[in-house]
Amino acid sequence: MNIENWRKKGRKIPAFDNEVFVIDTNTDKEVLLILHGYACSSYDYYKILPELSKHYRVIIPDLICFGSSTKYINKYFSVIEQTDVIIELLKILYVKQMTILAHDYGVSIASELIARKESSLIDFNIKQLFLSNHYVPKKYFEDEDTGEDTNIETCSFSKNTTSMMSSFSVFKKHKKKNLFQVDNLNDEDFKTMWALHVCNEGIEVIDFISNYDFERKIFWDRWMNALKTTSINIKFFWGKNDVSNSLKIVDSLAKSIDNTEVHFEESCGYYPMLEKPLKLTNFLVNS
Repeated sequence: MNIENWRKKGRKIPAFDNEVFVIDTNTDKEVLLILHGYACSSYDYYKILPELSKHYRVIIPDLICFGSSTKYINKYFSVIEQTDVIIELLKILYVKQMTILAHDYGVSIASELIARKESSLIDFNIKQLFLSNHYVPKKYFEDEDTGEDTNIETCSFSKNTTSMMSSFSVFKKHKKKNLFQVDNLNDEDFKTMWALHVCNEGIEVIDFISNYDFERKIFWDRWMNALKTTSINIKFFWGKNDVSNSLKIVDSLAKSIDNTEVHFEESCGYYPMLEKPLKLTNFLVNS
């Protein structure tokens, strides 16, 4: 699946002052909204789209500043603004009810959607929320005996993510590090992902990762309180070989939320949709 063929599957939709590239299978089935991660795009889901489309009307937007959507070079586009655009997009597509699958950065947007839902600020019906691997700050679920310096941890996360975009070779190396088996992606996959990142000067966007770190600290309590109090079923599908999070921290996060089911997938790293597409699809369809 190269970049040209992937773009043919979607279209650009104006939302506020932005153009959102979105793939919409546009059937009369239940809606599955997919929110991708940081330095990622809708392309991450090319392996699971065909099978999911048999069961859902799948909607996968490229978030603003990523993939083929509008990119701002001198401005950080916040999670709050991303959520505003997603809500506008759903209105344009006449979506009233949905299930959400979120990964990495997309989890913050999904959490903001839940927070607004709990405050009666949106009238969409969210049936279920599926959360996949995302970075969990240890300071919020820290064992008293660890003695870890969370400031060093955060700086390291920002530095590693920023350096990932310095060149194609570094990008590829970083992605491989987060895969359990590197041959789950081929060179064409890496080239397509890179091309989607760097188009429209997208290589500059990654410099705003520190802003995202800051935003998560500001809204952490808001998002966690929403997840803890919502009646929406929340299910985790987590690659067990995730090098960014300890399973103990992830388990603590899940246990802090009611109405939760956790599945740790064996022999899987940070990208279940690319590494275990069939297992993830079955989990979504049969839950």
